[in-house]
Amino acid sequence: MVVLEVSDTGIGIPEFAFPNIFQHFYRVESQGGDITVTSVVNQETTFKYWFPTGCEHLLIDQMCSNKMEKQI
Repeated sequence: MVVLEVSDTGIGIPEFAFPNIFQHFYRVESQGGDITVTSVVNQETTFKYWFPTGCEHLLIDQMCSNKMEKQI
């Protein structure tokens, strides 16, 4: 598992906005990953992403071949 954590010291995100900020990241969860957020308004926000490694977590139709790599 690879974990990426990104923090800033900006204006923060109010908790009522949390459900909407992940709408574009639904594919991360379908690939076996996860995203969380913690935020303190007027102090900081931290996003944490977990990405699985390898391909054991993927379904066959989620995998792609390396045809481009073979052509190079």
